[in-house]
Amino acid sequence: MNEKWRTAVDDAADTIGEMLIEVAGGQASYSHEDIANAALGAGVTTLLGEAPDSVRVDAAARALYEALHDEKRLKWETVNAVEKPFWLDIARAVISASDVALLDRIKA
Repeated sequence: MNEKWRTAVDDAADTIGEMLIEVAGGQASYSHEDIANAALGAGVTTLLGEAPDSVRVDAAARALYEALHDEKRLKWETVNAVEKPFWLDIARAVISASDVALLDRIKA
């Protein structure tokens, strides 16, 4: 388990603990779904709160490049060192935009 995942699990567990303390103290009444939703939201927020890691960026760049070059059947492995940073930058931007949209949906 990597550090980012461990932090996400810790944040989810903290959220559950805080909610259960509120229930035990009579300060709140949460359903199982409320607790699960809050815990998952906390974990996902932690995971998406940082810049995407290189594995995600590479996978997104590969998908973008190959989708846009489908007719020519060009593969990611054929991208040269001069062009590769361009595609990686695009992939980072796409992932970041997608992560922000997902976080907005979680918080809504």
